[in-house]
Amino acid sequence: MKTRFGLALFLSLFLTVSLSPAYGQSSRIEQLFQAGNRAYQEGNYEGAVGIWQQVLEMAPDNPSAYINLGLALMEQGAVDEAVAAYQKAIELDPNNAIAYNNLGNAFKAQNNLSVARSAYQQAIDLDPNFAIAYSNLGVVLRAQGRTRDALNAYRRAIALDPNYAQAHNNLGNLLSAQGNLEQAIQAYARAIQIEPTATRYYNLGITLMAQGNYPQAIDAYLKALELEENHLEAYINLGIAYKANEQLEAALEAYQRAIALDGNNAIAYSNLGNVLSEMGQLEEAIAAHRRAVQLQPSAIRHNNLGSALAQSGDLAGAKQQFERALRLDRNYTTARENLQIIEQALSSDE
Repeated sequence: MKTRFGLALFLSLFLTVSLSPAYGQSSRIEQLFQAGNRAYQEGNYEGAVGIWQQVLEMAPDNPSAYINLGLALMEQGAVDEAVAAYQKAIELDPNNAIAYNNLGNAFKAQNNLSVARSAYQQAIDLDPNFAIAYSNLGVVLRAQGRTRDALNAYRRAIALDPNYAQAHNNLGNLLSAQGNLEQAIQAYARAIQIEPTATRYYNLGITLMAQGNYPQAIDAYLKALELEENHLEAYINLGIAYKANEQLEAALEAYQRAIALDGNNAIAYSNLGNVLSEMGQLEEAIAAHRRAVQLQPSAIRHNNLGSALAQSGDLAGAKQQFERALRLDRNYTTARENLQIIEQALSSDE
């Protein structure tokens, strides 16, 4: 089972000081802007919020401070408050394209796609060369099922800024979903060339796996893990790629690393059980499958446990698991066929 996680799609922008208040406040506000941006970049979002609120007490008509406040609020999950901050920035500066772009991000976080699209379009109307807004617009258009328009938006973003890595990544995501694997690989490769990140290598690995190119997928996942050593999904998909490439020991190690990161991940336990079964380590495989079923029961996990029990000779236990799989999914053909095999074997024993 391949999962697609971590597709970082949006970029918001923060601003430096843009207004010069009268009297002696200008220098102090500039210092606060520097402190607020530094706190944000260091991940101290609560501190950043406090700083921007302090700026706004001194300069309540500063749209840049409202934009930066909105960014910090977004990072805290206070989306409604961020919307209000961006809207206040727009009220103060109706021609601020960055405020509209960031407002679009906030509406997208609320799954308010139509309003988000309108905000991005307003940003583009104000600044026709705003590549980031075009890329963000593409994300929303894709979410709305308007894939052709999304492709055009991504390509427009790239035409405006050929070195905008996220637009190349987003283009790759859409091309990969459409099955245009070779073009998707080229898009991810360009994104990585401009700005390598774990997410982009991970996305490349997914697409290479879909192409059946397991050795290069393995390389991509390993590079992702070099950049982000605790990337859980990269370890899980690395294990899938190793298994498909018949490197069972390496797959085993990848799943064990995933479980070390998240001891409650049912996918990792289920895949670990499959590898252990193939290696003939049935007792360990059964334990892994039982843990997967305990964590997150599903038809396929009961079926996998049943298969391992059947391999170990526990036909009655296997029959019970196949029946449970079918109770969860009555149309699961594999479990039905396995149940029929086990029932025939039990009848023969009688």
